[in-house]
Amino acid sequence: MHRDLALTTKIFADGADFDGIMQMYSNPLIKGFTTNPTLMRKAGIADYEGFARRVLAAIADRPNYAFLHYTLGHVLAGLGRKAEAILAYQEALRLDPSNGAARAELEQLAGPR
Repeated sequence: MHRDLALTTKIFADGADFDGIMQMYSNPLIKGFTTNPTLMRKAGIADYEGFARRVLAAIADRPNYAFLHYTLGHVLAGLGRKAEAILAYQEALRLDPSNGAARAELEQLAGPR
């Protein structure tokens, strides 16, 4: 039995340097960005939410950046802002329904769907 399998690879950049993210943003091979509070702390960023929102605003024309919405949800949940975190996780899932991390965090905050 012959199976025709297609392999799809998406390249994501990981970091917490706004200028570096903007430089990578111009590369069409980069399909998304990830960051997290640990990277942001190491980069000297104190306002995690502000950084995540700044990056999201700068890359708003690319819908493949679901992970940044997930990161924003993670930051908001850590700040105790449950309703906003739920919205961020929902947006991450709208953009990428296969995002298991966002689904798990959403279920933890809002309960299973």
